[in-house]
Amino acid sequence: AMEVFPKEREVMDQANLYHVWTAQKSQFPFGIKEATELPKGKEWECETVGDIEIEYMVRVSKTDRGKIAYLYLKRRDGKELCWREKQLIKNELQSEELMAIELITKHGEGTPTCLVFPPIGFELDFGLHIF
Repeated sequence: AMEVFPKEREVMDQANLYHVWTAQKSQFPFGIKEATELPKGKEWECETVGDIEIEYMVRVSKTDRGKIAYLYLKRRDGKELCWREKQLIKNELQSEELMAIELITKHGEGTPTCLVFPPIGFELDFGLHIF
């Protein structure tokens, strides 16, 4: 499954509602394996975003559709990040103008989150567009 973290100006944070989709692996121009396996030889960097202390790593891959960034995140206290915290971190570490997708593979305290920033112009069959 995947969850979308839209451009900040497109967030409708008025209800306790999440938009989660399932899709065929072949629909993605990015690798699911890269989202679930941490980059080898990289160290976690530390940052404070708002009042959240996080650790993160970034991996960038080139594809035939453009560059894709993988942002691996975890709280330093080991607690799970909630949606709004992930949105805030995405905005601070990358941009309010970018959309990200979390590929949901496993959850739990201490499990890193991976936000994927697909290439500009990427579209999914169900109508999700990145501009």
